[in-house]
Amino acid sequence: MDEKDPDELFQKAKKKLDPGFFKSIFSDSGHRLEKAIHYFNEAAEIYKLKKEWIKAGDCFIEIASLKEQQKEDPCDSYNSAILCYNKGGAKDKYEPLADKIISINLKAGQFSYCAELTFDKAQKMLEQANNDPKKIQEVLAHYDKALDYFEMDKNSRETKVNEIKEAKADLITIYGMKDEIARAKAYYEDLAYYYLKSKSGRIFAVDYFAKIIFIYLAYDDYITAKAFLNKYYGEDKDFSRSDIAYFLENLIKCFENEGCDFKDEDIDTEDNILNFDVALNMYKKKIKNNKKIWDNWKEVITKKIGEKLEKMKREKEDDDDDMR
Repeated sequence: MDEKDPDELFQKAKKKLDPGFFKSIFSDSGHRLEKAIHYFNEAAEIYKLKKEWIKAGDCFIEIASLKEQQKEDPCDSYNSAILCYNKGGAKDKYEPLADKIISINLKAGQFSYCAELTFDKAQKMLEQANNDPKKIQEVLAHYDKALDYFEMDKNSRETKVNEIKEAKADLITIYGMKDEIARAKAYYEDLAYYYLKSKSGRIFAVDYFAKIIFIYLAYDDYITAKAFLNKYYGEDKDFSRSDIAYFLENLIKCFENEGCDFKDEDIDTEDNILNFDVALNMYKKKIKNNKKIWDNWKEVITKKIGEKLEKMKREKEDDDDDMR
């Protein structure tokens, strides 16, 4: 059996939508729309097999439009169009279609679904932001919108809300948005206490407590960082025994010595020298079999801490030179 031509099927569908004057008088419009949807769908599936993704996406857009005319839910068809356009590299078509789906679901009161779609949209925007401050602010605005949608649904999943909070806090911290840093700390603390309540999730609390200390060292002062480190030791015994806590203690010691090398009896090496690089290498060596612990966030924030320590070290050395 010969394969059908998807272009011909597409044209057949179009003819069903524009049958001419006399045919439109004597034919059932509902039946014509159903036939058009059938032809568009058949064409779309063949285009997909041929990997002609843009044409397949165009078919699904036509189907969605016809479903809207028939007062049917078009979202599945819009989603199919998005998948096809993404595979075809037409990323510019994603945002208006996502907005369309969100708008339809808002009217239907599907707030959690809208929140998830808005978050997905924000993540795609972030991928294309290229460190543009204006685009980063747009991403943050979408995170806030997603959180607002979740608040409108009393049955929203707390784990999904937490995912958005973490994404927002990570973005604020990585880009050093000082006006928002307090909000990032609050989000991480919320997450830490949320997971601390769960026996299976307690391990995650350690990382969120650690993130707060990292932020204090990167953007505030080490004295406050040390105070919060001791506070969280009291909250979570697992944190006080963790490798990352030992690493943070060493970083605080580096600050206490104004970034310069010093002897430390806790380090099991011949000369017992401790500085930022030594502390970092020690920690990375301990986690070498679990690379997931060392993510992009820690790489960026640790670099900021290292730069801060280096500046302190230079200033101390300059002061020492002036004293001579």
